[in-house]
Amino acid sequence: MLFLNTSLYSQSNWFIQNSNTSERLNSVDFVNENTGYAVGNIGVILKTTNAGVNWQINSIGLTNYLYSVDFVNINTGYAVGGNGAIIKTTNGGTNWFGQNSGTIETLNDIFLYDINTGMLLATMEKYLKQLMEELIGIVKFLLQLVIIMCSL
Repeated sequence: MLFLNTSLYSQSNWFIQNSNTSERLNSVDFVNENTGYAVGNIGVILKTTNAGVNWQINSIGLTNYLYSVDFVNINTGYAVGGNGAIIKTTNGGTNWFGQNSGTIETLNDIFLYDINTGMLLATMEKYLKQLMEELIGIVKFLLQLVIIMCSL
């Protein structure tokens, strides 16, 4: 994990930080200057309470890749990922509970405005594939129509 050591006016120092996992980390969110969360592949969830100096792994048994994490306050946060995975914590990451997303599509990002309002960004591969198949069918139909019209 790479972090930026910043002061109010400069962003000049980068340093390597040990995350205690070999899994790829996909998202990080800090709720204040000390407490932060990171999520990654194979359901990895990490938490720091000392500004990223040390990270603790929270193993919840999830095998889905997690792509985004967002907290609205010190206690309440969500993480989203593959196969429509949504997990929620209300106690600062000690426990995480699955939420029904209603989809098996990959959820790539979550933005929380407040405790009741948020937004998800999902991969729409299935819908784009269906749309492309329908468009190809329409083009084939139009080409056949043109061939028929030209032969008259």
